[in-house]
Amino acid sequence: PRSRKGSFCYFYCTPAVQRGRKEERKKGRGATMFFESILLFALLSHVWEQYLNVRQHKCFGAARISPELEPYISHSDFEKSQRYNHAKSTFAFVEDNIGFVLSIAIMCFGGFPWLWEVAKEHTLALSEMSGGMVSPYSEQAQVVPSILFFLYFQVYGTVVDIPFSLYKTFVIEEKFGFNKQSLAVFVSDLFKTTALTALISAPILTGMIKLIQSGGELFWLYIWVFLLVVQLILLTIYPVYIAPLFNKYEELEQGSLRSKIEALASSLEFPLTKLYTVDGSTRSSHSNAYFYGFFKNKRIVIYDTLIEQSTEEGIVAILGHELGHWKLGHTLKNFAVSQAYLLLFFFLFSQFVYNGDLYEAFGFNEKPILIGLTLFSLLYGPISNVFGFLVKVLSRKFEYEADEFATKLNLDLSVPLAAIHAKNSSNMNPDPLFSAYHFSHPTLKERLEAIHAVRDKRN
Repeated sequence: PRSRKGSFCYFYCTPAVQRGRKEERKKGRGATMFFESILLFALLSHVWEQYLNVRQHKCFGAARISPELEPYISHSDFEKSQRYNHAKSTFAFVEDNIGFVLSIAIMCFGGFPWLWEVAKEHTLALSEMSGGMVSPYSEQAQVVPSILFFLYFQVYGTVVDIPFSLYKTFVIEEKFGFNKQSLAVFVSDLFKTTALTALISAPILTGMIKLIQSGGELFWLYIWVFLLVVQLILLTIYPVYIAPLFNKYEELEQGSLRSKIEALASSLEFPLTKLYTVDGSTRSSHSNAYFYGFFKNKRIVIYDTLIEQSTEEGIVAILGHELGHWKLGHTLKNFAVSQAYLLLFFFLFSQFVYNGDLYEAFGFNEKPILIGLTLFSLLYGPISNVFGFLVKVLSRKFEYEADEFATKLNLDLSVPLAAIHAKNSSNMNPDPLFSAYHFSHPTLKERLEAIHAVRDKRN
């Protein structure tokens, strides 16, 4: 008879093999847990968003304006706003659900590993064409396939988004009189954006991958510092070199409006060096105004549509609100919060970057850094959503403070604020839960009530 040690049963029942099989099952369970958790959160998040959208959609059917808005908003403007936002909301249901189905399909049917293999194959082809100047993929040579993967995924997103953008721009915006751009401008902007994305993302991805490979356990800190420097550089060059590729900026001509703005800046000790208008009207009739710049080099930009739609006093009041953000330190506080978010993100990423279960969950047998970053972003979704909500709460607080600041300068912000909402057909009948979760600004009704409260308190 055969000995027990030579039997089939003995081979599969030895303690060492049993431990190995347990580890294998545990590893499989870990990958399954990651995959199911990400899918479950994606589903719950989508259901929650659709619930909020349905609530808001119903509000766009209301025919009566809020009594608090009646002194400021005409019935015709309110009716147009309701129809405009109802049309946008209806189309958003289609866009959101198609986007959700495509995202789930990519995760469930191996979209990520398939695209990664394509990027690796193209990297190998580039290596052969360049005579070895481009290294084929390996654990140490991840930069080129990572850049290709990123760009291919961006192109996919752009292609999917094109029909939705075309419909929103040339059907909905056109129908309600907001679209001013031609198809040629739309296509031109699309190519410019794609080219800039490729030019800017390539060196950033290269730096991040190199830092993760060589940074050791503290790579998350080095990446944060690296991206901080990158952001400061982009904030410096964007308004000077990138924004003019899309719009024309001109110095605001001498006159009473310029004098009033300069007087306001001087009274607040705002270091204004340039005062521009931008031809926002070439693309849309929506209006805006903002400032940018570091230290003693601040610049204000006013949309030409705002100049057309508002009085000089109204524009000064709006800029009083914007400069209130600067005076109260909101800009720096928001920047600090965003940096804290990035620091937390990359620290937590450092705990998962080489977790094999995360990669296995989506069909990867290797651990490319960019893939790890992509998959961890999905896993990080719940934290990101909570953080995003808290940021919106903070943003609304800052908006109230900036409104109060402008009001205490004896600037009448209520009239131009209502006028901007009317001209832009902004949401004037928001659902409370929808606005609390999504809005970075208080509603028009809330802002007007707060402004009146500040006035009453002063009086």
